[in-house]
Amino acid sequence: MYKGIKNWHLSVLIGITSIISIAMIQQYALAQWNDPIGLPGETSGFRLVVNPMTEDLLLNGHDLVDNNLRVDANGSNVIQVSNGGNICFDGTNDCIDSWAGASGGLWEGVSPGDIYYNNGNVGIGTTTPSTALEIFDTNADGSNLKLQNSAGDMRLIFQEYFDPPTAYGDMSIRYNGTVGGYNNWLEFWGRNPDTDDPIMTMQRDYNSGENNYLGVGIGVPAETNIDAKLRIQGASGGEDLFQAYNSSGNVKFVIDANGDVGVDGPVHSGVPLFVNGNSAGSYGLKLYYDKIYSYNNDLELYATHQVYTHNYFGIGTDNPNTNLHILSHSGNNAEINIQSNTNDHWGIYQSNGTGDLHFWNGDNRVTFTEEGELGIGTIDPNAYLHVDKGAGQNYAAFFNGNVALQHTSGGPYNYLQIDHVSSGATPPVVDCDEPEENGRIIFDYTNNELYICDDSGWISSIFN
Repeated sequence: MYKGIKNWHLSVLIGITSIISIAMIQQYALAQWNDPIGLPGETSGFRLVVNPMTEDLLLNGHDLVDNNLRVDANGSNVIQVSNGGNICFDGTNDCIDSWAGASGGLWEGVSPGDIYYNNGNVGIGTTTPSTALEIFDTNADGSNLKLQNSAGDMRLIFQEYFDPPTAYGDMSIRYNGTVGGYNNWLEFWGRNPDTDDPIMTMQRDYNSGENNYLGVGIGVPAETNIDAKLRIQGASGGEDLFQAYNSSGNVKFVIDANGDVGVDGPVHSGVPLFVNGNSAGSYGLKLYYDKIYSYNNDLELYATHQVYTHNYFGIGTDNPNTNLHILSHSGNNAEINIQSNTNDHWGIYQSNGTGDLHFWNGDNRVTFTEEGELGIGTIDPNAYLHVDKGAGQNYAAFFNGNVALQHTSGGPYNYLQIDHVSSGATPPVVDCDEPEENGRIIFDYTNNELYICDDSGWISSIFN
């Protein structure tokens, strides 16, 4: 009896001890693992819910495996996705079906827009890009690169140097869109687009409603309408606007910053057009609006009142009336000078005062009056032919041949009038003592005596 009771008591004691142990184990486990605060209880969508724990969750080398997901605790590929599954971040966004390795791989597997990554290079349409970005396609316009911005302005920036720093790189290409009312321009800029002019501008029509190509500008200030197919603009004293060279590297045509032009050599500052005679520009032809002259040569032509038109050339007149028309101004004589070597020049001029035409060589030699009289040795002829022999001359005129005075029927008589004196004495002996003086005639009307020179001296005859 006692033995049976004792065994019953022991059984109860063991039961009580077991219940207490189970309660303590449950309390300890619940203290380490609780449902996340604010989350629903376990459902069919949550197989494992982890709340911040005081200790790590250890799998002890075991894998976490599902149909499409595997967490391999010991393998090199820790997380694996199979059966076409994607890895997604932020719910269903930012999903990708494969990840590129260090040696290259596929980023986007939707044909034909595949994007590949290869050792730092990105390829679109090619698995072996050889540059930072390479776009390949076999169709026309299939490799186009499109930049689109609803705000209008866009840039491609090229940067090599970082000193001084600039937000626009060393060079940039800017699409000038809707900012400031300008539309559809392409501008090439240097390091500081905010203060400098664009290096080059390609412009469509200034008005956004038009679709007409206008032109290209070089050095034109930003947001300036270009009204030519090519407009080149520079600052005074800056670089040349244009230079053209031949295949040997010799300059053939230059326009400097002020618009002066040099042909076959350099520009001469202040000369609108200089045609170089040599590559150094040490001589050549200078052209101005009012004159043309040869630099370092003996040619000078001032174009004021000098006109060449319809095969007539005028000097001093813009309305020449013959092949050569010379007109003087301001009371000057109209004159032409002719000179050979170092000889004294001959001048031909019309007197501004009398209108007579003179031939001049040290003095007036021949004169044609407006009345048609000819004076030789005199500027004041009193006959149609008036010859003045001048001092030291033997003859005023010398005729090697006959001289005829011919009467015209019904007209006046023609006379030969010789010199006459009223001395009443024989002419001087010295005027008739040389062979070339033979034949001289003079009439002394005091005695009505005619004197003739021959080899014997003066002979005479008296007429009553």
